[in-house]
Amino acid sequence: MVAEIMILALLRSGPKHGYDIKKRIERILQRKGRMNTNLLYPALHRLEEMGAIERQVREQDGRPTKHVYRVTPVGEGHLRELIEQFGETEAAKEDEFLVRLACFDLVEERIRFRILDQRKVALAQRLSRGNSIRALLAEEFDSPWIERIVSFGEHRFREELAWIQELEKLAAGSSNDRENPVGSGGTRP
Repeated sequence: MVAEIMILALLRSGPKHGYDIKKRIERILQRKGRMNTNLLYPALHRLEEMGAIERQVREQDGRPTKHVYRVTPVGEGHLRELIEQFGETEAAKEDEFLVRLACFDLVEERIRFRILDQRKVALAQRLSRGNSIRALLAEEFDSPWIERIVSFGEHRFREELAWIQELEKLAAGSSNDRENPVGSGGTRP
């Protein structure tokens, strides 16, 4: 789902060809080669088949044709649906959370808070498993580094929970709700 959200979000700023989409996603993720063409082109094909994007073929003198994609109104709606599809499985994955967070301006305040709440639950569950993981790893590995590994993970989860509290304040006071027709404004439900 991350790939489709990123593709549709990128195409909202204007038409792009496949290679350009790939490079922009890699730049955003700060990892060269992260957007595999075996993932990108099937996602583009699926989105085109469902009417979420349209493809235009552009002829080029002496070079292969270029396929340029643009998002459709169906794609705009599908993007919002994908952002809103955020359950327990997605909440446990950092990339699923972050890609939706980047698109918070497209969804209503109540959806923002639902996503933030679900991520907090996932992080709290990971924190609660810290002691059992610590004990299990200590049994399996005779290493003084195990405690540091587990403590580092717990620290990261606590830091993210604190960050989410800051995000909640931003989500509640977001001016985008007044500017964005899909936003509901008001206070937290």
